[in-house]
Amino acid sequence: MAVLIEGISVVVRCNAIVAAYKGGPEQFTAEVPNGSLRADGQIAAVTFMHPTDVEQYVRLLEARGLVFQDAEGTRDIVVVDQRTGFCNPCTWADFGTTPWNGDESRLVAVCALDAGQPQKVVVPDGWAYETSLTARHRFVESDPVSEGLRFVRRDGDVNVYLDEKTGKEFYSVQGVGVGSPVAH
Repeated sequence: MAVLIEGISVVVRCNAIVAAYKGGPEQFTAEVPNGSLRADGQIAAVTFMHPTDVEQYVRLLEARGLVFQDAEGTRDIVVVDQRTGFCNPCTWADFGTTPWNGDESRLVAVCALDAGQPQKVVVPDGWAYETSLTARHRFVESDPVSEGLRFVRRDGDVNVYLDEKTGKEFYSVQGVGVGSPVAH
């Protein structure tokens, strides 16, 4: 099996959660800060939109007993970008794409411990390809205004931009810098 990778995902070995996470799997699940958790029994993944959120979550996991990196590289945790793959060298997992429901025109990014196995992809509860970050993401490489996005409002700590070509809204955490993901 494999887990879906969207946005910037924090991937954790399930055996490390069982062995080292203070409070065990129940506590791990309770401390996931959003509804994006999915697990295939070997690895679990949680999606974020901004590197700062990833950093904070990895710090929480480390405070609960997991190890992000040691002298040999990633140990219990690896950060994976849906567009580019592993953010740190990782020898214990594989990253790639697979067709969603066999449709070669709808590729999804995945992470798995055993890439040789048939890829049943585990997704978060309520996930649908048509409304997913995979199908609708947009990555802003530079100033959103120069990319055809116009700032329209702020909802709490989320900036809302309008794509003037499509009329769709895109969202970004306030203070997001260059190269941050923006999703509809």
